[in-house]
Amino acid sequence: MIAIDGTALALNADPGIPEGARRLIWEEFFRSRDRGVDWSTHLPWAIVGEAICVSVTDSSVTAETGARVAALVIRRLHDTPAAMAGFVCVAPSHRGLGLSRIMLDFAASILAEFGLKEMLLWTGTPAVYKSSGFTLCEQEQRWTMRGMAAQGDYGLQLDAWPSASTEPPPGLPPFATAAWQATSDKARIVFADTPKGSFLLDMHGGPDAITRAMFTARPGQWTMFASERRQPVFHAHVVASGYLVQSCPGPCTLRRPLGTVLMQTDYVPPAFRI
Repeated sequence: MIAIDGTALALNADPGIPEGARRLIWEEFFRSRDRGVDWSTHLPWAIVGEAICVSVTDSSVTAETGARVAALVIRRLHDTPAAMAGFVCVAPSHRGLGLSRIMLDFAASILAEFGLKEMLLWTGTPAVYKSSGFTLCEQEQRWTMRGMAAQGDYGLQLDAWPSASTEPPPGLPPFATAAWQATSDKARIVFADTPKGSFLLDMHGGPDAITRAMFTARPGQWTMFASERRQPVFHAHVVASGYLVQSCPGPCTLRRPLGTVLMQTDYVPPAFRI
C-alpha cells in the first residue's frame, strides 16, 4: 500500500493485463483519441508469460475502469536483457500525484530481480520521465514523404502482417488500422495503413529498393520515423531524391539502467516497440 495526500492506494504487479487495466488503457490510448480496432489487434502479446502490468488501484473509486486508476505495461525485448515499457496512463482523476514515476520505479525493481539490465521507453515528452531515471538516447525525426510508383514490373509481393504463424505477435501500433509486408528480390518493408496514409514500420535492403517498394505498394503519402544516426545511407538517399516534403521532431528513445552494468540495446524498429 502507498499513501498520497491521505489517500490509500495499492500498487500491483500482475502477469498479463487485468480487465480493469485493459479498460483504462483502452480509454486513454484508443477511445479518447478516436482510434483503435480492438484489443487483440493492437496488443495480442499482452498475455501471461509475455507481459506484466503494473497498476495502481483506489478502492474508493467506482468508474468504468473499476478501481484501476493508473497502469503501464512491460514486455521483454526478446533475445536481449532489456524490457520495454509502454501504455503508461493515469486516470484524469488521479493525475498530478506522481503515479507514473511510482509505477516505473516499482517496475524497475521487479525487472532487476529477473536479471534484466535496462528498460526502454518511447515518448514525445521525454522531460516527463527524467525524474524516473530515464535518459534521452536519441530523438528521431518524423518524416512525411510523397512519391509515385516506378515504371515497369517490380515483382512486389504484398502480404498481411504479421502472419498467423508469427510468435510472439507484435501487434499494430495504436494509430494503425492494418499492416502489411511488401517483399521484392532486393527489399522487404513492413508498413501500416493509417487514416493519414501509409506508415513505414520496418525496412530491409538498399535505400533505392526500399523506396521503390514503398511507392509501388502505396503510391502517394508516407510517414516514418527517421534516424540519421541509425540509417545514414537511407537518410541521405531520401533527402537527395526529393521524396521528403516535411520533417518535424519525432519520438525519443529513453533508457533506464537497472543495475550497475551499463548496456545499450540495438535499435528497435517501430514495428516491434510497445
